[in-house]
This record gives sequence, structure tokens and C-alpha cells, in this order.
Amino acid sequence: MNFLKRVIFNLMMFSCWMVAIVISFIDHLLSHKKAVTIEDVDRALLKMQIGDFILTQTKGTPTSWVIPGRYKHLEIFGGGRFSVGAVSPVVRIARIENVLLKCDNFAIMRKIDCTEQQGKEMYDYACKKFLGKKYDMKMNLFDMSTIFCSESGYHAINKVFGPETLVPYWRMGYPTFTPNDCRDAKKVFELIYETKH
Repeated sequence: MNFLKRVIFNLMMFSCWMVAIVISFIDHLLSHKKAVTIEDVDRALLKMQIGDFILTQTKGTPTSWVIPGRYKHLEIFGGGRFSVGAVSPVVRIARIENVLLKCDNFAIMRKIDCTEQQGKEMYDYACKKFLGKKYDMKMNLFDMSTIFCSESGYHAINKVFGPETLVPYWRMGYPTFTPNDCRDAKKVFELIYETKH
């Protein structure tokens, strides 16, 4: 029975991805120029500290049709002009400009009362634990063999601030945490900066 559930789940995920890819391709053909500018990035960087969560919205990608809510991707700011995040095929470190100038909108979220030292601990934990791991779309917080973007943030913040800081949402039969769940966790995070293009 368990095997049958996995087969059905995988077929459903495959079907969702196929629909998302087709819709994304059409959206991409009709898409507009990305709205985020280097000035938006520079303004945000002036307010950011290490450990901040960067949430992005990019129209025309498969995840924009599959993941609920406005924000579809999460990175952890590493200071300077770098962040760590899970993007297919693996978790990697990227320049902020390479992340933000490809998106339509972004938000910067900070754990309330997070010090720079705690932010550094979150970033360092995410790098040590997840850098180079394979990316996946399952979003299963119990399976750390592969990582979805917001999983790295979820585990990093709970490692530094305690295991109940972020509470997962049960979807698809297991605990998940999406970038938009981060944006909605107003008792845990404060909004530092947000574009609205």
C-alpha cells in the first residue's frame, strides 16, 4: 500500500511539473522585462545583515505555478554581495545581483531580534550542512538527503534559535515550509525591504 501511495504521489508530481513547464514556457514567451533594478539591489543591501532571508518572485518559471503564494524562492544572505540557496541542480553560493536581477520582485526578511552573530551562525550552518547537496521539489523537511530552497532556511533558523522557532506546515503527507510561509510568519520575522513592481 505504501508503495502504491508513492507511485501515485510521484505521478501526480510529474503531472503537475509537466503542466507547470508548459504554462511557464508560454508565460516566458509572453513575459516582460524583469522589474528589479540594480538600484533596488543597492537599496536593499544598505539595510541587510548576514542571515537575512531573501525571498524572490520570478514569473515564468515552473515553481511559479507549483509553489503556493507570491514568493517562490528563498536564499540566506551571507554578507557582502553573496547568498546561499538551493537552485537546481545543487545548493550553491551566488552573487546577490545574479539572484535578484533575474526576478520580478523580492523581499528581505529578518528574524526578529536576530544579531549579526546569530545571522552568521545561520549562514554558516546552511553552508556546512547543505552546500553541494542536490536540489529537489518535494519540500519534505524530514528528508535532508536533497534540499528545497526554503528547507535550508527552515533548518538554519531552527538550529540557531531553537527547534520550535519555525513550525512546519503539513502538505502532501509530510512537513513542508515554503518561501511564502516565511513571508507570512509575522511573529518570527520582520520585513526589512520589499519591491512591489
